[in-house]
Amino acid sequence: GSSFTVRSNTFTAPANKHFTGWNTASDGSGTSYTAGTSYTISGNVTLYAQWAFNAQYAVTYNANGGSGTMTDPSSPYYENTRFTVRSNSFTAPTNKHFTGWNTATDGSGTNYNAGSSYTITGDVTLYAQWAFNAQYTVTYYANGGTGTMTDPTSPYYANSSFTVLENTFTAPTNKHFTRWNTD
Repeated sequence: GSSFTVRSNTFTAPANKHFTGWNTASDGSGTSYTAGTSYTISGNVTLYAQWAFNAQYAVTYNANGGSGTMTDPSSPYYENTRFTVRSNSFTAPTNKHFTGWNTATDGSGTNYNAGSSYTITGDVTLYAQWAFNAQYTVTYYANGGTGTMTDPTSPYYANSSFTVLENTFTAPTNKHFTRWNTD
């Protein structure tokens, strides 16, 4: 006939689970009790901690203008567990290179570095961030000849090919054009 107050849980939760309350049956089919609530006792009572799985959240990789597919084989992850950001395997858009991951397509969100570990608290989409490759100018120098000559398609992106133009300079006196050289 006396009352008792149900105690708060001080057990360590099983992996990827959280405490949901007490119950008189281990499988939760008995009478449920809430911590902090007073009840009138009518006999011996054994209370079993009840556990539920934490929420699971997905990590998704988006090519964001690149091409290909990329998945995280460990996704989804349980809430508050750590995940490691994967290295990029998308193909870069033309004349661009990969610079990192971000939670916004335009790079205004949170940056994530490949190989770093983070605690997951919700679904996250990581967008590949791309930057233009460096551009280089091809300049033609008369080297003693006269005139001007420009490449109308210069500058070129790094690692792209270009066609060397035919010489249109006037040769110095008593000389003829033999070839182009970088020196």
